[in-house]
This record gives sequence, C-alpha cells and structure tokens, in this order.
Amino acid sequence: MNASLPSIAITLGEPAGIGPELCAMIADRHARAPFPARLVFVGDRALFAQRAARIGLEDQAAVFTEPF
Repeated sequence: MNASLPSIAITLGEPAGIGPELCAMIADRHARAPFPARLVFVGDRALFAQRAARIGLEDQAAVFTEPF
C-alpha cells in the first residue's frame, strides 16, 4: 500500500440498510481499478463479508488489528 496516498474512512452505515453492499461494491471496484486513495472501511467485519457474498462479490477487505 502506498503511504503517500490519502486515506479515506468509509463507515458501513446502518446494518439493515444498503451501506454494507455499497461498501462491498466500492471495495470490489477498488480491487480491480484502484482509486487514488487508501480506502478504510469501518464496521462489523462479519457483516461486510456476509453482504459481499450476498451480492456475489469476493470479500476484498483486509483486516487491521493495529493502528496504521
């Protein structure tokens, strides 16, 4: 990951809403054609993976357990 790129934090939003699916789509797009930024998704890891699978996308997010 390029440390010189700006970081953008994106929350998954309301679990009952469309936010988790939108985040999965953004992560998928970023994996195929990266945006000029470092994307950090904030939210429940299991929810993200479940919603990505529900719409037929691979789980593209990495897990960070330490500050970056």
